[in-house]
Amino acid sequence: MKRNALRQSFLITVTAAALAAPVACTNQVSLFEDDDDTNPPGCPATQPSGACADEGLTCHYGAACDRVEATCEGGQWLTVQDNSNCACPASIPTDGTSCFQEGLSCGYGDDFCGFPEQEAECRDGEWSSWYNSCNPPPPFECPVDLPLEGTSCDENGWGSAGTCFYDEETPCGTQQVQADCTWDELHLQMMWTVEAPTCSSAQCETYGHKDLCDADTGCRWLVPGCGSGTETVTPEGCYPIDDCTANSCDEGEACVTTVHDPCAFSLCNACGAEANVCLPTPDSGG
Repeated sequence: MKRNALRQSFLITVTAAALAAPVACTNQVSLFEDDDDTNPPGCPATQPSGACADEGLTCHYGAACDRVEATCEGGQWLTVQDNSNCACPASIPTDGTSCFQEGLSCGYGDDFCGFPEQEAECRDGEWSSWYNSCNPPPPFECPVDLPLEGTSCDENGWGSAGTCFYDEETPCGTQQVQADCTWDELHLQMMWTVEAPTCSSAQCETYGHKDLCDADTGCRWLVPGCGSGTETVTPEGCYPIDDCTANSCDEGEACVTTVHDPCAFSLCNACGAEANVCLPTPDSGG
C-alpha cells in the first residue's frame, strides 16, 4: 500500500497570558485626547467622584485605550469603563477580561515572520491571547488504512490540511484513491473527503469499503434500517445499484426484500426503506 502526504508550512499559535511590549494598533481611535477641549462645560478637570450638582452631565477621562465615562446621576458621579471608541488596548489584555468589539484582533511585540509576536482577539465578550511561532508543525501523518468519507481527521498531525494516496485493489484493477483532510464548514472541523476513480464492474460484493463501493457506478452501499421488528434488515455492505429479481441471484442465494436506512449518509429523517438484495439461503451455508 502506497501512501504519500502533501505538506504545507503554516503559522501555529500557542495560548498565553503574558505581557509584551505593544506595537502600534492601526485600529486605535480616541475622540477625547484633550479632555479640556472635548468635554462639555462644567466637567471637572480630573476624574470626579462623590457628590455632583449638574444632573445628566457626562464627562470623559483617560487615554485612548483606558477611557472612563463619568455621569452625574442622582446627585452622585457614576463612572464606567468606556471602550466604545477604543479598539486595541495599550498593552496586551489579560485572558478572560471583558472586551466590546467582537472579532477584533490586536498585535503586540516585534514583527515575527510577518506576524506580531503576540496577538489578542475579542471572542464572546472576552479577550483571548496567544504567542505566534514560525516553527513548522510536525509532518502530516496519513492513516495506515484508507479513512472513511466524512470522518474526523483532527487526530492526525495538528488537525492540519493534508492529502494521502492509497493503492487499492478492486475488481476494476489497482486504483489510486485520494483522501484529503480539509475544513468542513458544516461540521466546523477537519474531515476526510475521499475520491476514488469510478468504474462499472458491478462486482459489488467484492467491495469491503464504502468509498470504493460508491466509486463503482453500478453499486450502492446499504446499512440496516428500522421497522416493526419482523422485517429482514439489510446486512451492511455493497450491493448492485438495482434491486434483484427472483432469477438474478447466484446459486445458494435468494432475492429477499430487506429494510435499509436511506438517510444513513445524508441529512433526512427517514430510517426505513425497502431494497431487494441477494442473500444466502439458510441451507446454503453462507
